[in-house]
Amino acid sequence: MDRTPSEVCTRIYTYACTDSGFTGRSISLTSRQFHQECRPVRYQSIAVHGPQSIFALESSLKNVPAHLRRVRYLFISSESRPGSSLASRRPEWQHPTMDSEQVFLIPEEVESTASIRARLIAARAGAPVRPPRAVPQASSEETLTRSIQTIVALVAETVEVMELNIPISMCTYLRSDASFPQLTDLSSTIFMLSYYQTNPPTYPQLRRWHITDCLQPLPDCDLYRTLTESTPSLTHLRLSRIQYDPLFGKALAVALGQAPLSASRPVDMSRIQKVPPSLEKLYIQPASNGYHSVFKRDMEELAARGSDRFVLLQEIPIGDQATRDPVADWEAAIYGEEGCWRRQDGNSAV
Repeated sequence: MDRTPSEVCTRIYTYACTDSGFTGRSISLTSRQFHQECRPVRYQSIAVHGPQSIFALESSLKNVPAHLRRVRYLFISSESRPGSSLASRRPEWQHPTMDSEQVFLIPEEVESTASIRARLIAARAGAPVRPPRAVPQASSEETLTRSIQTIVALVAETVEVMELNIPISMCTYLRSDASFPQLTDLSSTIFMLSYYQTNPPTYPQLRRWHITDCLQPLPDCDLYRTLTESTPSLTHLRLSRIQYDPLFGKALAVALGQAPLSASRPVDMSRIQKVPPSLEKLYIQPASNGYHSVFKRDMEELAARGSDRFVLLQEIPIGDQATRDPVADWEAAIYGEEGCWRRQDGNSAV
C-alpha cells in the first residue's frame, strides 16, 4: 500500500465506507498514512442511535471543515439501541476493540488520536475506561430535535440517502428550511415540507420518499401541490401507518384523476391538485385502528379501479415495529436494492 497512489486509496475508501461509520473510523486508526488518505470520506456514511450519539455527531460536524464534511448517507434514530433484529451489528461511532458499555467514541476531530490510542491500550489491559468527553443529556424532546435539525442542515448540501427515525411527538419541532440538491432517497416519520413557507425547501433529485408514520391526517388539498413544487423528480412515494381520515380517500381519488369514491360526500375538486406528473407509484399502507375497516374499504375500491400508479399494501397494527428494519432499508437504498419498496407479497415494488 505504501506504493499505491493516495488518489487510488481514497477511491477504495469511498467504496468501502458505506456503513454506519465503523469502517471509516477503523481505517483512520490503522496508520498515519491511512488516517490522512481517508479523511475526505471518513464522514461519508454515518448512522447514529440515541441522544448521546446524536449530540456527539452534532458537536463533531460543527468542528469539521466544510470540505471534509461530505456526508452522503445519514441515518438518525432517537432510540438508544437498535431493535433485536439489529443486535448483531456493531454500535456506531465505536472502535472495534471496545465494548459499547465501556466507551462512547466520538470522531478524531473532537478527540485526539493519541488520546484514542491511550484509551485503547487501557481497554486491552482490562483497566476501567473513561469516556473521552461528556456529552449533553437531552433535557427535552425539543432539545434533541433541534440537535437533529442542526445535523440535517449541516449535511443538506451533500446527503444522498437519509433516514430520520424519530417519534411523532418530536416532529413538531422538526422543520428544515434547507434544500437538498443531492438527496435521492428519504425516509422520514412525517411530511417534512411546510405548506406555509414563502420559499419552501426543494428536493430536485428526490426520487423515493417513504413517510413511515402517517398517524395524523395529511393536508389533502395541499399535499400533492407541495410535492409537485418541491420534488419535481419524485417517482415513488410510500405512506405507511395511515389512520382513517375521511377526506384522504376522496382527495386521493381526485388526485389520481379518477371519479370520487362511491361512498364519499361531494368534494371540491378544484382545490385538489393532481399527483406529481413524475410519480410512477404511490404505495398506501393503512394502520389497523378502530376505523380500519372503513378506510380499508376506501383503499380497496381505489385498488380495484386498476390504476398503475396506486399500490395498496397489507395493513399494519399501530405500534408494531417488528415488520420494519429501518437500518436495513437505509442500507438497501445505499446499495441500490429494493428495501422498503419490496411488497409484502414478495413482488418488487420498484
